[in-house]
Amino acid sequence: MITNKIDAIEFRLRELHDFTWLKRYGTAFWVVDETGSGCICIGMEREGKKYFCKIAGVNTIEADVSNTVNFMSRFLSGWKETVYLTIGTLINIKKILQ
Repeated sequence: MITNKIDAIEFRLRELHDFTWLKRYGTAFWVVDETGSGCICIGMEREGKKYFCKIAGVNTIEADVSNTVNFMSRFLSGWKETVYLTIGTLINIKKILQ
């Protein structure tokens, strides 16, 4: 496992990954690097607003990258119908290919 870092938060992945693109959402305040979905979740805060970032395809500890990308695709296809009223507005979908 490789220790990655965003701001003062350290977390483990199978490889080093650049998360600097998240800085547009402020400063990281927590990371969940072991999820059942294989995605990584990062909490960001900027100007008193908090953002929940769920990222697929970054080779997490239990990742099967193809499965996590498929998971997120299915999740996003049902976003408006199932999650919108509970969580809030989807701000951005960003697809990153390495």
